[in-house]
Amino acid sequence: MNWARVFTMLQKELITIGRDPLQISDLAYWPFLDILLWGFTSSWFVAQQADAPVLALTTLTALTLFHLMSRAHMDVAGTLVYELWGRNLINLFSSPLKISEWSMAAMLLGLIKGSFTALFCSLVIWLLHGFNVLSLGLTLVPFMFALIISGWSTGFLISGLLMYWGVRAQTLIWSISWLLAAICGVFYPIDILPRTIQYISRLFPMTYAFEGIRYAVSTHTSPLGNAFTSIGMSIIYFIATYAFFTRMFGKSKEYGLSRLEQE
Repeated sequence: MNWARVFTMLQKELITIGRDPLQISDLAYWPFLDILLWGFTSSWFVAQQADAPVLALTTLTALTLFHLMSRAHMDVAGTLVYELWGRNLINLFSSPLKISEWSMAAMLLGLIKGSFTALFCSLVIWLLHGFNVLSLGLTLVPFMFALIISGWSTGFLISGLLMYWGVRAQTLIWSISWLLAAICGVFYPIDILPRTIQYISRLFPMTYAFEGIRYAVSTHTSPLGNAFTSIGMSIIYFIATYAFFTRMFGKSKEYGLSRLEQE
């Protein structure tokens, strides 16, 4: 074995990581996020031992709708990155296809797949645990609507960054949704978080949706304030992120779409 070649290859990979900070997520981001997410979740569980059934239903309902949201964003950004992986982006937009048409198709794909995932999760939870996460019925509808729009917004934000950085930004597709889960209180109320993070959390429409879901499950009433706030913020963010995406797409066309396919 030639150790010089071994260390040369090792040096090559370390230099690559140093030049591309996005790769650091594999080293520190996921361990940190696990500690953050499940540490706060454990703290809330300890404080809520007396209400175990409500706690379980609340957590499972939020988890189901979180997958609805994350599926919506992953299918917008994921559809784009698959085209980049397949080096098909230039072919795609050499056709008469408009960016608005591609966007609508990606959004509908996310809606269909997200709805399937949510229904599948609901069925599995009912079969394995005996909880009906859809028991709130129409009360869930505004929150589902807000979360789907939020998912699309996140997807277009990531897609805009993909149009700027190319496939080097692909890790954001999987990492951002779980960061939002930690900040926006999917599994626990945000008052568990440090005060500074609570202020950040209130900047996201998902926070109001998940807080409203927890309140609805525990009280069997519909918190309309949370619903309207979440929907309103989601629409504003959607408009902003879609505008950002289309602007980045226009800039990339000027500079050449082929550069996006380079690692």
